[in-house]
Amino acid sequence: MLPLLLVCACGLPCLTETLRLINNGYEDFVVAINEDVPEDTGLFDQIQNIMVDASAYLYLASRQRAYIRSVKILVPNTWSKNPVKYTNPRDESFDDAHIRIDKANPTQGNNPYTFQPGQCGDPGQYIHLTPEYVMDAPGIDREVNWGDPGRVVVHEFAHLRYGVFDEYGSGGDPQHPEFYLSDKGRIMPTSCTTEFAWHFQNIHTGGPCKVNTTNNMPEDNCTFIVNENTSPAIASIMFMQSMKNVTHFCESVPADPHRQHNPNAPNMHNKMCPGRGTWDVIKQHPDFRTSNPPRLLHNTRPTFAYLYNTKGYWFDGTEKCGRRVVLLLDVSGSMKKNDRWFKQRQTADKFINDILPIGSNVGVVTFSDDAHEWTPMTPLRNEIIKKQVSSGLPLYRDMRGGTAIRLGMQSALNMLKKTGDSKTGRILLITDGEENRPPYVDSIMKDILASKVVVHTIAYGQQASQTLADLSAQTGGMYAYFSEGNASSSLDSSIHRLWDDVAVCKERRQIEIYRSTTQILSSGIDYSGKVDIDDTVGLDTVFVFTLPRTASVDIRLRSPGGRVFDNTYNEYHRDGSMNIIRFKLQMQANETGLWTYTVRSSTAGPVTVGITVTSKPRDRHDSYEFLTWLSDTRVNATSPPVVYAHVHKGYSPVLYADVRISIEKPGGQVEVVMPMDNGIPPDNTKNDGVYTSYVTVFNSNERYSLDAHVRNIPGKTLIVVASVGSGRAFSRIKHKSTRTILQPVTTNFSRTSSLGAVDITGVTPGPDLIPPAAIYDLRVGAVNKETHTVSLKWTAPGADLNHGRATRYEIRFGRSFQEMRESFNDAMLINATVSPLVPLKVGEEQAVDIDLSPHANLTTLIFAVKTFDDGGLYSELSNLVSVSLKPKADIWS
Repeated sequence: MLPLLLVCACGLPCLTETLRLINNGYEDFVVAINEDVPEDTGLFDQIQNIMVDASAYLYLASRQRAYIRSVKILVPNTWSKNPVKYTNPRDESFDDAHIRIDKANPTQGNNPYTFQPGQCGDPGQYIHLTPEYVMDAPGIDREVNWGDPGRVVVHEFAHLRYGVFDEYGSGGDPQHPEFYLSDKGRIMPTSCTTEFAWHFQNIHTGGPCKVNTTNNMPEDNCTFIVNENTSPAIASIMFMQSMKNVTHFCESVPADPHRQHNPNAPNMHNKMCPGRGTWDVIKQHPDFRTSNPPRLLHNTRPTFAYLYNTKGYWFDGTEKCGRRVVLLLDVSGSMKKNDRWFKQRQTADKFINDILPIGSNVGVVTFSDDAHEWTPMTPLRNEIIKKQVSSGLPLYRDMRGGTAIRLGMQSALNMLKKTGDSKTGRILLITDGEENRPPYVDSIMKDILASKVVVHTIAYGQQASQTLADLSAQTGGMYAYFSEGNASSSLDSSIHRLWDDVAVCKERRQIEIYRSTTQILSSGIDYSGKVDIDDTVGLDTVFVFTLPRTASVDIRLRSPGGRVFDNTYNEYHRDGSMNIIRFKLQMQANETGLWTYTVRSSTAGPVTVGITVTSKPRDRHDSYEFLTWLSDTRVNATSPPVVYAHVHKGYSPVLYADVRISIEKPGGQVEVVMPMDNGIPPDNTKNDGVYTSYVTVFNSNERYSLDAHVRNIPGKTLIVVASVGSGRAFSRIKHKSTRTILQPVTTNFSRTSSLGAVDITGVTPGPDLIPPAAIYDLRVGAVNKETHTVSLKWTAPGADLNHGRATRYEIRFGRSFQEMRESFNDAMLINATVSPLVPLKVGEEQAVDIDLSPHANLTTLIFAVKTFDDGGLYSELSNLVSVSLKPKADIWS
């Protein structure tokens, strides 16, 4: 597994970064109640009880290194206001909470779970508890099903904060099965510890289990029942925290053998963190690596504060719905090149008029040799004020001098501090140059971080400062890159991505339906494109056409029903100074479907027109959404970044969608990567709606822009509306799990999103340096004792991680798990197979039948595989699987 660092970026809040562990105490743990949860102040007592117990259990589990010092409970403003008990939040919100209390996720039911799409050690995004679970409503049987809720929260917190994974298996999950075969030939439950008493049981009959004769493993309805009263196990919290003696995480080289990590079990943690126990990962977290040693405490009870976000209004009744934002614009002389000044002006105009909600505050600071407060912080109370601010943006005549980014940053920070708390403010920095006027940004980075301001950055061209990536990464902002290629739409995408961060009132979020560029080669000719507007959106739909400075075009829209919209439409707006055309549509419900836009140029020569379509959901809980992010923004090419794309409708994942990541290289060349949702790393969970991939197509040490598109595939794309909760804390009542129910997507939809930019180093001419990915789902398909044949299956990896096609596989077997891990090259090589073994395309199922007749005297065999490319590079060792040729009766003993 390649080491990766998940960068906090706009669109992917690293929520655990808002927690601070100071002198062993976590401060500002936020629990938020969704506004649709019916008012019930009884939740407060239950939340307090759970968090008090969780703090005490965390102190034990962390070996006296951590507890929860303070908890903030965010009360929705749909509940009654209590001015005596409630205080105003600073920057807390439901979307940024560590624990969400919300209606059930249809794929999880009342199972507590953590949304955790990242790699080993990466933080999760949130813990989800239902109100029914918190209140232990009738029929929930909270402690019977999951054990003490304080312990459950610690189990989930380990996912959220430390990036460890579950150590149990699930029935019907071929990647993480409930049982495996030990190298002694005995069927064992998938677990960390083996120090617990248990017995097999058929969950339907209550009687003994039978063996599946195909693979000599227990039948599908078989489970194991733990006898908690006689189990001495003290580990592991990620396996079964509900057992009364369990107070520890497992570790690879423990001082106490009772905490021994089991590397043989085919659980999710061993897949994502091979060779490392959960405690091995946790103790390397920054919380503990250099600080917060064990400390004896006599009181681990948290303090509690209740926050209530009272709606604010301007004197005219307009709700205050946005943040305070400073636009920090480059007016150096180089901005005259390629009409950069005009593109910056258009970008700022669209940010002010299309992204910032009414009720925001915006100011403008410019910088060249020095910095100036161009426009003071201005409340955007209506559309007229927005237009006034944008019309005063810098012009060509204002571009002169060098690039003093630090002076601009100081001026922007001062503007935020003068008008409020800088922590709640934002800075959007646009520049095309390297800093060439000292002092430099690095010298005030500590002050920037201390201010807690989030800095979003957009780099115009390759010469823009490398400082931008650091500013965004360290403050949690977006980092975007505009290559200045004619086909690039990264400017529009990057500013739209900021809506989630700058909008405070999120009753109806803007959704980017479509984004593209159209190349018009000749005047007088119609160029058309089509946009699918599905039935989950359609409110406040806006078509925005962005033109070059001197271009002139006519544009028409045609609805699915044939209605035509042109420059006579009353909500057609053409801004001549910005050369931007907007159609603001109030669509009827029957006007969803396939829209057509037609563009005709009256300008001689080629013209590039940018098109962006946004809309708001008809039901804010039930629209298709597309969230994308990148694992890092400054990457060495030998450790490629991971891209993530989350496709969902409410909490329900969308499966088998067409997701494409476009990597825009310098010069405008585009490579396309298609991420997968198959549970094969870097994807960690199959069919959770998160599509994941390594990106290995970088061929030069430069800056790249990444973009994402998703659409449904008619007849194939599905929505999960109910399923077994795969991310839940271990439940002792397994037969209550819900079967998976899938529904087809009935109307076509599309979404676009920006992943931002990445700066690549480490590319060198010469041989390939990226090996194939390891195989993570090696499994036994069938065993035939009479013919001494075994069928093995796995998902084909690539030649460069999960890209390209591998050249060959090397399959070996031994007599123990340890032998195979330590001495794979010395183990028995499998040459003779019943069927040929030719590597397939990435993601396809590979299968091979192995003839074991020469080894018929052996009863238990451990198999492993390595993958090779044409340059001789090879993967890490696959997961290990065992096969028993014992008589059936001997397997159970």
